[in-house]
Amino acid sequence: MLVDSASGILSRLCCTKSVKGIKASFLPQGSHQMKNGQCPKCSSHEVFCNTNRKFPSLNTITVGSGTSGDRYVPLDTYICGTCGYVESYVSRPSDLSYIKNEWTLLEVPTSYTHSTEKHPVTANGAFLSEG
Repeated sequence: MLVDSASGILSRLCCTKSVKGIKASFLPQGSHQMKNGQCPKCSSHEVFCNTNRKFPSLNTITVGSGTSGDRYVPLDTYICGTCGYVESYVSRPSDLSYIKNEWTLLEVPTSYTHSTEKHPVTANGAFLSEG
């Protein structure tokens, strides 16, 4: 997962590709349709969010642990009432800064293109390095 510092936890690649039978589909980077009330999967305008939740600790992820204890990050979640598509975003900018400093950035291989050529992948779908 890539961290999008401006708006949330997911930064998406712009492509749909089949690699040795594994289909990877990503929304365009910067797509915030769910936050604007439209589902990017089915185009429905029936989108619900939990940004006004009473108990934010019920919708969190653990982003770190150590001597001072686990670090939990609240998420703003958007759900399409028509198709069930879900997007979640980190709520606080300070938590995004922590993630950027502590998590590993996923790098897209430079050999990855929008062409139809095949790229070698591991059993779990990760790209193998060329060379």
